[in-house]
Amino acid sequence: MAQAHYFHTATLLPDGRVLVAAGLKSPLRGATLNSAELYDPTTGTWTLAAPLAEARYGHAASLLSDGEVLVAGGWTIGGPALGSVELYNPVTNSWSNTGSLNFPRYYHTAVTLLEGSVLVAGGFNNGSNQLPGEIYDPTSGTWMIVGKATFSPAFLTSTLLFDGRVLLAAGTTFSFTTAKAQVYDPLSNKWNITRLITAREEHTATLLQNGKLLIAGGFDRINNSLASAELGSAQ
Repeated sequence: MAQAHYFHTATLLPDGRVLVAAGLKSPLRGATLNSAELYDPTTGTWTLAAPLAEARYGHAASLLSDGEVLVAGGWTIGGPALGSVELYNPVTNSWSNTGSLNFPRYYHTAVTLLEGSVLVAGGFNNGSNQLPGEIYDPTSGTWMIVGKATFSPAFLTSTLLFDGRVLLAAGTTFSFTTAKAQVYDPLSNKWNITRLITAREEHTATLLQNGKLLIAGGFDRINNSLASAELGSAQ
């Protein structure tokens, strides 16, 4: 890449390119970035994209049904949690502001639902991690608070299931790593609680073709890095 990025996001665009946005210049309290880059797999090259209006890291990015990329929240070195949200248009290579989050947050997740809205959940907010989920409406550019989750950790994963529900798995509060998980149903606007075998944060979650979810690796603040993996079902 043209510049080092850490705690950034990478989003696959409809034309096959990848947008890398913002982040930190280095993990050791480096400058917060507003730069963005585009990777073209046909040429194997990177080009600079238009910069974001606001530098941020620990944010979340989601591809919308119209091809734009929604970048929400994040943090800046020494600053408060961010509630600002920006949209990237790959056709015009430009960013525009849209409605802000009701609850500024960082180290959260974002997932685009089947009908096109975006669910943001979890994260930290300047000393609090008890944050309700929010849904972004691309038509109005506004956010709506959804039924409150039982818990709201940071460094969690959120995965869109084949039936349209979203599985939020594990993560961390300010004091401990959790094995708790919950499933959000956008039709009923309700959360149902489930649980992993192992508490973990900063792990990965991959939806398999059989509908099961593979949870792998992570960190548990007790034994440090994890080599364990587990399969789960939200049925």
